[in-house]
Amino acid sequence: MKAILHYLALVGLPILGILGLLQLGSSLQAPASIGGIWLLQPADAEVQNADCAKLFTETAVPTLLISQSGIFLQLTMNTTEKLTLTGRLTGLEVVAEADTAVFQATINRESEPDSLTGKLLIPPCTLSLTGLRQPELQTAIGGH
Repeated sequence: MKAILHYLALVGLPILGILGLLQLGSSLQAPASIGGIWLLQPADAEVQNADCAKLFTETAVPTLLISQSGIFLQLTMNTTEKLTLTGRLTGLEVVAEADTAVFQATINRESEPDSLTGKLLIPPCTLSLTGLRQPELQTAIGGH
């Protein structure tokens, strides 16, 4: 009888705990996956200041690299001076900041490929940007 009680305590209670955790987590949803490389296109009409125009015109292909861990983001833009921002993803809204810059964007998952529309503020410049997500690059490492 004592062995049965020990068995129930050591096996049954952990199983009940796991089942309870699974029930509690059943309503959780993962955030949208937006990580990867995005090709950026500044809105030409808004580039009025020559210094603002240089942010992207001196770059061969303006890109945004988004590294994602859950809702937390690190954005790296290959502007004339490499710009790295940290931020969050709320739904499909991105807000990221650095010391002197703020980036806000909305992700559109309905288009193929995914697209974004946003603003980059680096005083005194405010640039409207659009971007297209680039398909994942295939590598031939190890036959993959």
